Amino acid sequence: MENLIKIVPNFLTAQECEDAVNLHKNSAYTKFIKISGVHITKKSDMPEGFYESYSNKVIAEYDKAYSLNAPLYPQTSWLAHWTTGTNSPIHLDSEGGGYETLKYSSIIYLTDSFEGGQLVFPELNYTYTPQKGDLVFFPANDPSYRHLVTEITSGERYTLSFWHTEDSSKSNLI
Repeated sequence: MENLIKIVPNFLTAQECEDAVNLHKNSAYTKFIKISGVHITKKSDMPEGFYESYSNKVIAEYDKAYSLNAPLYPQTSWLAHWTTGTNSPIHLDSEGGGYETLKYSSIIYLTDSFEGGQLVFPELNYTYTPQKGDLVFFPANDPSYRHLVTEITSGERYTLSFWHTEDSSKSNLI
């Protein structure tokens, strides 16, 4: 089976990463939800166009890698702050919760000054150690791409994630 996990090194500059992290930390954008201990900043709590601009850049990378045959739409996105002790158990992004139409998942790593927090695909025997500015993307709906995030053992991990669909009626950014 072909490994469809793609990595784009230095997708964002160090300054772009720092700016995104600062938006999360800025008092004007500190509204967040907490999922499994991870602080999530939603679209409504970020400046106009923030998520859309990065989503379009991610879709362009999908097209380069996979030669898309249909348009993609961002279904969900968030900027996440992972603190020591947080992790994400094994899952497939398209399972349940109205996410069954997801086509691709992507993660942009905004920091790398933490221990742990690796992205692991057990069925593919593949582990990615985050590097600041990198984009990682993969199929959201193929069971071979079940993945997990190992526990953050020290430091803070910031990520900007997108989940895209071919179903325009599921888009939440446009």
